[in-house]
Amino acid sequence: MVNLQSNGLIGFLHKTHTEDKPEKKEEDDEVKEEPTKVLDVGYTFPSIKIKEINYFDRVPVLSSKGSVINSESLNYAMIKAGDFYNAKIEKVHQSKNYIKLSLNQFVKGNLNIEHMADHSLKTMPPKFTEAGKEIRVRVLNVDSSKRSLEFTKKDTLMKDDATVYQSYKDVKKGTKIIGVVVAKTEHGYVVTSFGGIKGLLTYEDVKSKQGEDYDTNQYKTGNIVKAYVLFKKRDKGVALTLSKKKAKADDAAQNVDQPGTAKALDGGLMPNAEEVEAILDDSKYSLMAKASRDSGLVGNVNKFRILE
Repeated sequence: MVNLQSNGLIGFLHKTHTEDKPEKKEEDDEVKEEPTKVLDVGYTFPSIKIKEINYFDRVPVLSSKGSVINSESLNYAMIKAGDFYNAKIEKVHQSKNYIKLSLNQFVKGNLNIEHMADHSLKTMPPKFTEAGKEIRVRVLNVDSSKRSLEFTKKDTLMKDDATVYQSYKDVKKGTKIIGVVVAKTEHGYVVTSFGGIKGLLTYEDVKSKQGEDYDTNQYKTGNIVKAYVLFKKRDKGVALTLSKKKAKADDAAQNVDQPGTAKALDGGLMPNAEEVEAILDDSKYSLMAKASRDSGLVGNVNKFRILE
């Protein structure tokens, strides 16, 4: 156990995280490892870092390894779509057309063949098959809850001016999407982009823009596509179109004509001010009301507890 003198906290430091050990080479496999250095009570670390929080035991987990202290990011929650990193090729999966990349020993992700070049590829380029090599990549999508991380190396998406979205919440009707064709269905092309955004570009839409005899090679798996959001479906996907004019078309009239929409717009389906205050004054909802008013709690799930 280590006392963090700067703030008085007590943290846990595992013996394997006291120092970095040199990586074993293939010819050194039979060489015995040096024993971990024994530390005496009272030893002062020149530097130390909290790498994660053990919420079950309510203690921070520490590391004094140089590789951890100097790492750009320690956990998936710190990473956002669009971030650039120097990642090391850890493992090459030729048969499955992807490589495993590591930012440090805790954070790892995949680079699929569809994201190794702007155009469609049938085989993995040699520069991506060298284990141990460091390459510059960009985060395409991250899911901290699943410890899932996807990278891209496409020139178009690596540009600083490439538009980046974190999730479906960032896009709306008319939003421009720069994506990658990842599949074909009976209805059209499946396109993915930053933030896990997935959309469908129908064959009919492509034909209406480029003609019946359009070049299908433009839409091979792995090719870049620039399209616009036609509409969203409850954060589960988007419909795409090649026509900017079609995507920007005003659909307000269509919304008002839908059953119940007019009543919702004039406040008929919403509680008035007095009804809202009555709800907030109810003791049953007082705790939830307090939490909802505290903007400092937004995004910090650890400050909430399930009551019923």
